[in-house]
Amino acid sequence: MPISFRFRPEWLLDNSEFSWRSALALVSACKAAYLPGDHAANLANGEWSMSAEPFDVEDSQGLILNNDQVTVIAFRGTDSTADWLGNLQILPRQVDAFNGSLHAGFLDAYDAVAPIIANAVESSQGRALWFTGHSLGGALALIAALTHRDREIAGLMTFGQPRLLGRRPAKLVNAQFGRNFQRFVNRNDIVTRVPPGYRHAGIRRHFTGMDSALDDPLAEEFDLMAESVDAGEDEDTTQLSETKFHEMQDQINAVREQIEAQTLEEDDFGIESAPIDQEELLETSVEGIVAGVSAHKIDAYLAEVNARAATEISLQGVHETFLARRSAQFSLEATIAEEPIDPEDENFAVEDFGVESFQEVEATYLVRLASQMWSPPDGVTLRSIVGNIGSVSATHRGVENMSSDPMVLSVDASREAGVEDVSVSVPHVKGTAIHTRPDLPEKGSEAIVGVIDTGIDILHEAFNDSDGNSRILGVWLQRDDTGPTPKDVDPAAFTQDYGTLYLAGDIEGFRQQHKDHGTAPPRGLRDELSGHGTHVASIAAGRKFADVGDGMAPEAKILVVSAHNSSDPDNPSEPNSIGYSASHVDALAFLKRASLGGTAVSQAAHPIAINVSLGMNAGAHDGQTTLEAAFDGVTGGGRDPGIVIVKSAGNERNHAGHASAQAALGAAVDIEWQTDDNARRRDYLEAWFEPGDDISFKLISPLNDEIGPVDFSHPDSSLEHNGNHFRLSLSEGHSDNGHNRLAITIEKRAQSILPGVWRLEMVGRQMFSRNGMVQIWAERVRQRSIRFLHPDRKMTLSVPGTANSVVTVGACNSEFPMKLLEMSSLGLTRDGRPKPELCAPGEMIVAARAADSTDAAVSKSGTSMAAPHVTGALALVFSAQTQAGVRHSNAVQLQQQLKHTTQNFSPIHNPGFGNGILDTEKLLSKMT
Repeated sequence: MPISFRFRPEWLLDNSEFSWRSALALVSACKAAYLPGDHAANLANGEWSMSAEPFDVEDSQGLILNNDQVTVIAFRGTDSTADWLGNLQILPRQVDAFNGSLHAGFLDAYDAVAPIIANAVESSQGRALWFTGHSLGGALALIAALTHRDREIAGLMTFGQPRLLGRRPAKLVNAQFGRNFQRFVNRNDIVTRVPPGYRHAGIRRHFTGMDSALDDPLAEEFDLMAESVDAGEDEDTTQLSETKFHEMQDQINAVREQIEAQTLEEDDFGIESAPIDQEELLETSVEGIVAGVSAHKIDAYLAEVNARAATEISLQGVHETFLARRSAQFSLEATIAEEPIDPEDENFAVEDFGVESFQEVEATYLVRLASQMWSPPDGVTLRSIVGNIGSVSATHRGVENMSSDPMVLSVDASREAGVEDVSVSVPHVKGTAIHTRPDLPEKGSEAIVGVIDTGIDILHEAFNDSDGNSRILGVWLQRDDTGPTPKDVDPAAFTQDYGTLYLAGDIEGFRQQHKDHGTAPPRGLRDELSGHGTHVASIAAGRKFADVGDGMAPEAKILVVSAHNSSDPDNPSEPNSIGYSASHVDALAFLKRASLGGTAVSQAAHPIAINVSLGMNAGAHDGQTTLEAAFDGVTGGGRDPGIVIVKSAGNERNHAGHASAQAALGAAVDIEWQTDDNARRRDYLEAWFEPGDDISFKLISPLNDEIGPVDFSHPDSSLEHNGNHFRLSLSEGHSDNGHNRLAITIEKRAQSILPGVWRLEMVGRQMFSRNGMVQIWAERVRQRSIRFLHPDRKMTLSVPGTANSVVTVGACNSEFPMKLLEMSSLGLTRDGRPKPELCAPGEMIVAARAADSTDAAVSKSGTSMAAPHVTGALALVFSAQTQAGVRHSNAVQLQQQLKHTTQNFSPIHNPGFGNGILDTEKLLSKMT
């Protein structure tokens, strides 16, 4: 029996202390309340063993759940947060029974269902009674609990609840419920900050957007704050002022008017022609221009609670079903990239690895930990840790040890990056105007541009200062094992114990030797293999050379990581393979620590804008994967000042790497893809679908080999036939986001991967979601050997550009009218967030050419060329803020201002252009 949304009534029987299991049960009930009434009832009756009574009166809706021991009354919010915010009033109403005034609109909404709730409370005698709600529903749940406070209430939990209490009612709530009222806030959820003039009560649990000590179950509960109205702690900056509140409403209503005034077709967005849903477009566009709307979604709360409940369950071992599920999921996660090597395999040679036993072969992984207070078991080496995400290398024995370690929640094998997201542009985005402005010319001297890419040509003149000296602080070549490693160079600062780190002094010495004697620097320091990183770095931070003008921040300091993106540990030429996921987490941790100063890289601290132009396709594309969580963790969930990550949107729009299909109850629906005969070891695909939906899957090869079916009762199936190994692995309630995932692995064994048409057949067994959509992505490799026969060009942003705090950039031309590059990937994210944020020039951008003459140039196109324009612009902002002596902005603030200051700003989000093209001059004037 599947555990849809992970609800168990027994989790609600003990309220003596707070439990994430009870929170998971209640947030699941809140999500169920959004389903159509018959779907919610069927889910509760069939999956949760609870009787269910949906209610819907005027604008108040919800779900009453009962069994012999528990009653849950769950209220839902509105379908359109944007519409609700735009029409929200502030008027209070005096309620003598509550000792003061509450928000009148919420009281009216509760009055509509008060008789239903009273009857449910009366009928709950002898049971544990819980109230819960999301959004507006959270306010209704609080009013219901307050109304029935004479009844013994087991607990009250609300998610994304708006403000609704006057001063005295807030005191009453705290006195009445104490720690039995838990109020959850996700990131910068805008709904929790409105309406102005009202208060919160209860215990606040704040999800900061990162796994940190604040959320560490083994650490102090620093994130718990009883908001005492006596102490005035609720009068803080989280409350939106009345002026800001009305400005927000004006913005929302202006977007609505603009949308209603025109007939929009999808071909207006450069996509296939189809009608646009105006309400959906309003919601998406408002998410883009009003900070904190995306954080309000019920799925965001479900994902955060799900992750912490998994931690609690793992640490305490409280439910055998979950332990079994975790074990199965762990095995899947740990073997996505590699099946365990069989030492009896005649094709296996231990000496290929230079080790004594296959048990000692190392691969790299990202691990999601229950706590930062983790000691790696035997066979596991911790490389870097960001929040509760660790980058590790592990032998096969180490993987087995982690599978039995309760502190390890999940393991993702590090995957390959695939392919690169491939001097008019700088003036076009107003960069030159900043360099030459009369009041205070700004060229980025007080900031660092961090580049994670293929490397940099240290000899190229683009990276010199005005005296001809290098501006490069350091280059970490992750692939080079000649040493010294970052840990060797500065063990007090760095944990990364592989690759070779060259510091500024080393680089200057190599440059001088080349100048004096023509001596070539060590391999890798001229970016010989690709030149991609050199080109990107010169757009972001290059100085004028030959006939090529300045890049965006021509005086910025430069710090480069040449990422080791391969993930093939049994390739003899790559004995220390790292893979995209682990290499980039290690790189980010290194760059952040270096920017904080007090290291061998830089004694001084400097703000840093980090450019990432390589990405991957696998993952849920919803900001919740382990890799995305790590990217968010580096910036403190976007809250840490002086650090921001910029990611290219990707060049996936026309590569047919994404498809979608709607599963149907009792019907077979197919997704098909064509594979070519390029030599490769593995094809990997991931399909994601909604919690609550129960779908069986079967894979059919071009030779009609059948694998499966798999479903939640039989989640794993594999077959070795026709020289290939096929595997289907299904995870329900995935630890990343609480959604369901199907992983498809097709590997070469005796024969190459079968070319031809592959077919994934899916049959809906139980369908509770509103649309039953299944989204599938093929992990990309350089050959691009997979193409879906009926691709979906939307939702093609490369991961981790889908992370919450990462600035994602599409590519356009360098003139008006603006045209999106045909290759530039399209949003939205799978959870409906409006990305990319903006676009920048990416067409035929002339910049530095690597491994040639020191003033060579080359023209390249792609979103990789667009992203560094934005990275350089943000370095200019950081540098100007440093010189002005003001606090550095954080990533969330920069995301919002980048969108609002575009040259052709439109509040209607475009899935290709975002909210317009970069305007550096306007951005800088707004941020300094």
